[in-house]
Amino acid sequence: MTAAKAGKPHPNFIRGGLKDGYVKMSAYGPAVTDAAKKNADDIKGKMIAGTFDIFKGPLKDNKGNTIIAAGKTLKQTDLELEKMNYLVEGVVGSI
Repeated sequence: MTAAKAGKPHPNFIRGGLKDGYVKMSAYGPAVTDAAKKNADDIKGKMIAGTFDIFKGPLKDNKGNTIIAAGKTLKQTDLELEKMNYLVEGVVGSI
């Protein structure tokens, strides 16, 4: 609580993804083509290397509001992603 009030990182909070083994991919199903497997494996490699931009603007929510401006990118570890409280354009529903 003290760290949060001071705007410092929480001492027991950790983050990780594919590179860290926190996230794993399931095996590809029989309907997945070799080209699709190669594309997915290439992107997975970029994600592990930290060179894949996970979100690139412009990105709008399903109410027409700009969430990520044109020209802005968010990496996998960008803290802004933890504030996601919207559905993206084209998704029917509400939060």
